[in-house]
Amino acid sequence: TLYANAADVYQEGALIFPSVQVQRDYQDCADIVRMCLMRIRAPRQWYGDHLALIGAARVGERELLALGEEIGWDSLIEHGKSWFDYSEQRMCADIRKLPMARVFAQNSHDPMAGMHEGIPLKVAVEADPDKALLTVDLRDNPDCVAAGINLTESTATTAAMVGIFNSLGAGIPANAGSFRRIRVRLRENCVAGVPRHPASCSTACWLQSTCREVRMILSHPSSSPTRSSGGRRATGPVRAASPPQRPPPLCLARSAGRR
Repeated sequence: TLYANAADVYQEGALIFPSVQVQRDYQDCADIVRMCLMRIRAPRQWYGDHLALIGAARVGERELLALGEEIGWDSLIEHGKSWFDYSEQRMCADIRKLPMARVFAQNSHDPMAGMHEGIPLKVAVEADPDKALLTVDLRDNPDCVAAGINLTESTATTAAMVGIFNSLGAGIPANAGSFRRIRVRLRENCVAGVPRHPASCSTACWLQSTCREVRMILSHPSSSPTRSSGGRRATGPVRAASPPQRPPPLCLARSAGRR
């Protein structure tokens, strides 16, 4: 509801929905929409977001059905698997260029009502080039606060991933394949983790601090505060790898002008 000072979800004044059906036979369920417009703090903004999400889902549905009919569902599914595998290989190739290290950084959210010192944020990033894995640990952070800036599980995870993809080589596809090489460690009831009801997440989008710290660590590991099991940053050689082979393109009969 975009109210940063909400102490909990009840002070936000919004409805708390479980998973509910918002459309039936391609038409909005009007009762659900009216309740949202009545109770959400920025109703017109919410409704614009709602229309955008529905529109994107319907366009995707239409084009996916058309694509399946055109090239065959078996070919489409196989191409998806190959694309994810290729994306994972691209990710592995870039991670293997990093030194073996566990690096720490710290920042803070701006001061706000009731939290005059701000909210500290700690990030630990571990690179394991041997296993081609990157781990971002956000568990060493304060518990949820009585304000709407607690991150949700999805926004905390996204912040870590945005920092990673903005730091590694250009052109790595961001999808389920490349995600296989990332681990994001969160804990329950953490300001940058998994909120515990009734913690408010009304402005759960202050991703910049997490993104910035992850990017700083991966872009300039030698200048970041570090700690490893032996008290020093462990380094390893840059590992050369043959470039991943991009899967062959789908043979589409549709005209170039179709959207």
